[in-house]
Amino acid sequence: MKRAKALGIDAFALNIGVDPYTDQQLGYAYQSAANNDMKVFISFDFNCAALNAAGVQIFWVPNFQPEFGTDFNTVDGALNWIAWPNSGYNKVPTPGHNVSVAAGDSAYVKALQGKAYIAPVSPWFSTHFGPEVPYSKNWVFLSDLLWYNRWNEVLALGPRFLEIVTWNDYGESHYIGPLRSPHIDDGNSKWTNDMPRGGWLDMAKPFISAFHADMTMVQADNSSGNYFMGRPNGWETMQDSVFVVAMLIQPGTVTAASGSNTRSFNAPAGISSCTLDMGLGKQQFWLTRNGQTVLSAVSLKDISNVCPCGLYNFNAYVGTVPDAPPDPLQHDGRASLTAGLHVSTCSGDPVPAHHNDPANQYSSGRRQPADDKTFLYHHPRFNNGNIKQHFHQHADHVQFNHILGNLLQHHGHQHHICASHGDSIPPPPENSAPGRPLPGEDDSYLGLRSYACSHGYCPPTACQQD
Repeated sequence: MKRAKALGIDAFALNIGVDPYTDQQLGYAYQSAANNDMKVFISFDFNCAALNAAGVQIFWVPNFQPEFGTDFNTVDGALNWIAWPNSGYNKVPTPGHNVSVAAGDSAYVKALQGKAYIAPVSPWFSTHFGPEVPYSKNWVFLSDLLWYNRWNEVLALGPRFLEIVTWNDYGESHYIGPLRSPHIDDGNSKWTNDMPRGGWLDMAKPFISAFHADMTMVQADNSSGNYFMGRPNGWETMQDSVFVVAMLIQPGTVTAASGSNTRSFNAPAGISSCTLDMGLGKQQFWLTRNGQTVLSAVSLKDISNVCPCGLYNFNAYVGTVPDAPPDPLQHDGRASLTAGLHVSTCSGDPVPAHHNDPANQYSSGRRQPADDKTFLYHHPRFNNGNIKQHFHQHADHVQFNHILGNLLQHHGHQHHICASHGDSIPPPPENSAPGRPLPGEDDSYLGLRSYACSHGYCPPTACQQD
């Protein structure tokens, strides 16, 4: 609550269901809000009977969608939750079905006819849950410079409200809050471990200040998917790039070196951005004026073409110059990190050797010159363009393991984890009909069964052919 308030955030939406712990957690949230002079409100599933029985006046702003012909006459406003470019159906864009977030703004503003609009702002979307959970989903939305670009769009639009999506949804990677906040691990630690977001919080602060002041731009003085079947849908839309955002009160030259790739740009006073091609190795950054280095840093995380812990990851790593205080996942938050892994050297402990700043320095008071603000950068965890093959094993799916293991042996692999690098190994010949699941089994690994059978391996305990 304190950190959000320091950024200029006014309230938290408490997303609740009917879980047995809901009442207790709501009590904690309301008490914390009261103690810290913050606001909270409930965001939950409902029906009209529940609304009518509330007993008090409700400012009703549901997530109705205008494209479905919804009647907006009965609402006080509406929330648009789709904060990422999409197909129009909350899926990855496809040819002929590509809806920008700004297009969603326009649809809501038109449908609401002057009623309150809650515009979404989100930095990222990447999720990689498989059939080990009941809500399997495996896709990414193109995000890249979305956090920076979307803030500028919202300032230009000037809606009555905006909602940051989200503070702590680690499972879909659109969290901006600290990793160290106590939470359980539903499997997301495989892509959130060592992936802090403090830099995005810093970047949001001047935009939030401008929004409160009804400004259309930040002041220059800156005083304020589906089943788990390989790569997530949309992976090919992601750039292998490093994205740099400078927040300065005086112009300067920002230089970024990603491995052997280097780019400099003349950053004006205010907020500006630059993109450079991702390179393997160290990530280095400098701010210079009149030939003198004002700020410099080497990222605490290199870009690698090796899968950490045998996992590939489309989440974003966010760094700052100067370095932010450490923000590691706590024990409960990474309890599932090593579950199902076949890499014995992966301890699950946070990796980057952050500066040893005390935890209570998580406020906006950074170590930096008085006339400059931080500049920040983010990039995916590794260069996905250099990875030729990826295989991840779920220990509780015997048929999947059995088929995949035989395919890997066919391809010359000795292990069932991660990747090979360099030139792809030729596949076995396609000499048979495609396979499909046995009667009574679902389509979780339809693609794998089809491929295996058509390439000469079709175990009768898992597959059948036409």
